[in-house]
Amino acid sequence: MQALETDSETQVAVEISGEFLSDMYSGDESAGTDESKAVRQDGISVASGALTTVNSLSSRAVAGLLRYLTGQRRPPVGAVSVLGFDLGDISKREILRLRRRIGIVGGGYDLIAELNVSQNLALPCMIRRLGKRQTQMRIERISEALQLGDLLAEPVAHLGAIERRVTLIARALTHDPELMILEAPLSGLDANWSGVIVEHFKRLAVTGSTALLFHEYTGAFSKKSQSMKSQDKNSQDKKSQDN
Repeated sequence: MQALETDSETQVAVEISGEFLSDMYSGDESAGTDESKAVRQDGISVASGALTTVNSLSSRAVAGLLRYLTGQRRPPVGAVSVLGFDLGDISKREILRLRRRIGIVGGGYDLIAELNVSQNLALPCMIRRLGKRQTQMRIERISEALQLGDLLAEPVAHLGAIERRVTLIARALTHDPELMILEAPLSGLDANWSGVIVEHFKRLAVTGSTALLFHEYTGAFSKKSQSMKSQDKNSQDKKSQDN
């Protein structure tokens, strides 16, 4: 497990107890490496303003854990907390409030094939009742950052697997979530798209964003270089114009 942290005041965005992980995946023989055993013993703690990657759990384990992190299943009280909510003791109304504050890739959340790319990116903003102008500015910003500008009018049904994957990531980011939870964000991407996604997440860390990324090569999210600082400033300037 690796974290790329910012200089923001440290608070815990996600806390998953080691006891819960050990009990949940005790029968998962595919996650039996020393590193995975260490994660399952120590648990997972994600500080606010950090990009935290966990690549030591099996895909089966991650898929099950995402159902708990998104409120689809209830863990024991005190086992899992997200943005201050104890997911073992959370009401249905609070789950809806929580989901509006996070961006998700995985856990069964897919694109709507009947809509085009731009319409899919707009959905999180519509749910949060953002204005039309603000929504459009956010779509333009994220599509430019992830190189999706030429695909905005394209029906999702016409997209290839890589384009769908990048669109899913873009949709999770459009509404500027407090926390992003992503399952294998680089899975199936070529070197170009992987580089675009990694560099964008590095810049997000500078703005104080928080992300929990499962099943990734932690080396891809190593600390950013000095040459990215001017790009970071431009990204922050564009974000401020949206608000």
